[in-house]
Formats: sequence, structure tokens, C-alpha cells
Amino acid sequence: MNFYTTFADIAPRKEDDEKEPFTTWHARVQHRIPHVPVSVAEHWLHRHWDQSPHYWLDLARLRFRLERWTNARLAEIRFGFTWGNHGNWQRDLIKPKHWLSDHWLWLNMEKHGTWPAPIIVLENANDAPNSAYGKLPPLLLIEGHHRLEFARALSTLGKALPDHEVWLATLV
Repeated sequence: MNFYTTFADIAPRKEDDEKEPFTTWHARVQHRIPHVPVSVAEHWLHRHWDQSPHYWLDLARLRFRLERWTNARLAEIRFGFTWGNHGNWQRDLIKPKHWLSDHWLWLNMEKHGTWPAPIIVLENANDAPNSAYGKLPPLLLIEGHHRLEFARALSTLGKALPDHEVWLATLV
């Protein structure tokens, strides 16, 4: 692809405040993002297209590969506006009864020891032009902050699998 592809170029259509279904949207725009895996398109571009703080990334320059990362490697990922963690959820999540004890995602991950869909991480983010945030960390979480926080807590509790699938995005 030789053109810059933005989130606005592939925005899901809305009618009566209802977002276009994923399958309809993907059929309509996949020619613009043929290099983006379906899982990435669904969980990041379609679901979060109007909320992602990473809207400035040139989607045409991103390439993705599915990897398996250990819990120790997951600890290297940064996110949030301070490039640390989103919050102090891990501290709360390791308590026997916490504020997310009944959340469907927490229950699913506690049962399976990993997430239902891989998170998306940008490697060497400082090569990305147009960052609105200045200097970026080497491993920047693009999508999946709840899953990452939950996996980190499960690892602390000894309930996480030893490794997890991660979509690693790099710029070309």
C-alpha cells in the first residue's frame, strides 16, 4: 500500500446511533487494510475506532505477527498517558473479592488463565510519525488494557498460563 490510511478512512458507518456490524464493515473496508488480521480489525479498528488514542498511526505502515509472550515479557508493555499502567488495578485485583470479581472478562480469564483474544502491542513506537504524545515506550499497548491488567493480576496470583498470544505490530 502506498497511501496513508487513517481511522477516519475506514470508520464504521452509523445509523440511528447503531454502529455498522463488524462483518458488514469489514467487507466494505478490507481492501483498504488487507494486511490487518481479522482479529486486529475486529478488536481494535472496528470496536475502538472512535476511542483509540492511537488514531494517528498510519495503518498502511503497520504489519502484524502473532507471537506467544511470557508473563515476564507482558510486564514490559507500557500504556496509559504516563506510559506506566492504566491504574493500580493489579493491586485491587489480587484481593479475594474486588470490584471486578463479577466482570465477564475477569471470570473468563480466571477460568482459562489467559485472554479470549490477543492484545495488540506496537514495537519501536518511536519510529511512528505524528505521535501526539512525544517520546513513546519501546512496547506500547495499542488495544487490550483490561486484558493486560487482568493477566498481570492472574500472574501475581499464580493463576495465569505461562504464556499468551500477542499481536505484535511493527512499522514498515
